[in-house]
Amino acid sequence: MAVTPVELQKADPSWFFSNPQAIASIGDPCILPDGDGYFLYATKGGAGFYCWHTQSLHQWTGSYKTALAGTPWAQKKHWAPEVVKHDGKYVMVYSAAIAGSERMLPGIAFSCRPEGPFRAVEKPLLNLGFSAIDASLFFDDRPYLLFSRDCSEYRPGGIRQSHTYGVALKEDLLETEGNPVLLSRPELPWECLSKEPLWNEGGCMLKHNATYYLFCSANYFATKHYCVCCSSSPSPLGPFTKFRLPVLVSCEDQEGNVLVGGPGHNSFFWVGEELFTAYHSLVSPEEKDGLRQLCYDRAGFHADGTPYINGPTLAPQLVPLKELGRENKSRYACVCPPALNDGDIALCALSKGRVWRGTHASIRFDRPVSAEMIVIYPGDNGSEKGYLLLNSDRSMAVDLSAIGQLPGRNLVLTFCETKLWTLDLFFEKEASLSEVMIVGKAEP
Repeated sequence: MAVTPVELQKADPSWFFSNPQAIASIGDPCILPDGDGYFLYATKGGAGFYCWHTQSLHQWTGSYKTALAGTPWAQKKHWAPEVVKHDGKYVMVYSAAIAGSERMLPGIAFSCRPEGPFRAVEKPLLNLGFSAIDASLFFDDRPYLLFSRDCSEYRPGGIRQSHTYGVALKEDLLETEGNPVLLSRPELPWECLSKEPLWNEGGCMLKHNATYYLFCSANYFATKHYCVCCSSSPSPLGPFTKFRLPVLVSCEDQEGNVLVGGPGHNSFFWVGEELFTAYHSLVSPEEKDGLRQLCYDRAGFHADGTPYINGPTLAPQLVPLKELGRENKSRYACVCPPALNDGDIALCALSKGRVWRGTHASIRFDRPVSAEMIVIYPGDNGSEKGYLLLNSDRSMAVDLSAIGQLPGRNLVLTFCETKLWTLDLFFEKEASLSEVMIVGKAEP
């Protein structure tokens, strides 16, 4: 059978985003998809919070509005805003320094619009007689509040530490029920790289297949050691079992230079069927000045319940496929090496072994799917060459040496819309791949 070369097209740059985003001097980001786009809230200092808006995650313009102008009971240090939509209104939780003191307490505010203005409740949401930061809401059979007991006033065993707690809330979100429960504390060696103080802060929670996942940030935020850890439990208030490795860490080049430093204090958001996480990274990892910037990447769970975060990335990544009216057809494959359609591009420490290795990979569909782009993610720093065969009669070259070495690097192949039922990858020598996305128009 004759094989015809595929004529490749130039990919539309607006289909991709690149980290970091052009919003710096912020920290602790939260992104809320709503209406015609996305709203961003973050720590920026001062007595209140700003809100940024964009219609596409391709990029942010940097313009903003004041979302919360102030708090009746606080005057400064407004930190870590998180906004969720609940019962038809927008709810913001945050922390701030109580008037006349350096003690931080969680607060709550409400608005009828995502950009605000938010009206802060007249008193702190929680006051247990110690400094508490990084408030986060989680809704299950009832609402819960997560927060971190801050190391500024906490010295268990004589060592300053931040621990993450959870407590049930009443349905109006204004009062707690029961006592706070310790959920996570720094205990593994990689959580103690900053020495004293020790941190488990910036907590947020997801539920997946009846299991609760608690994500916290460990180590000092202004160093490359800042990272995200994860624990799991059958209950939202634990006990939690921590995964043995972090899910988001700094990355370096082959010479040891830090490419992305201190990724952490993440929050999650869904766009269609895709899960994303927003986080900050250091602007200058070697300066230790604490200046941070906005990043986001895809995330998910493996069939065995192991979480992953596809980050930190610097190479361009596809914006949410829902924005494009597209979907990843790989998920429909009836035959495919499991590592190539599990959503994980193997950047996460827990994912390093989840790659495919070989010289020939075959992907088959029960029925033809519409495709116009293929995105291939290498599993390591290899530079193998080969070719890709569509439907046994159309081919295109694959050269992994041409895509650089940036974290999250990928080979993008764009072509005219094609009905695809078989896809074969052939390499001259053993290659390592972590994911193959087959992108096409979403089916009704």
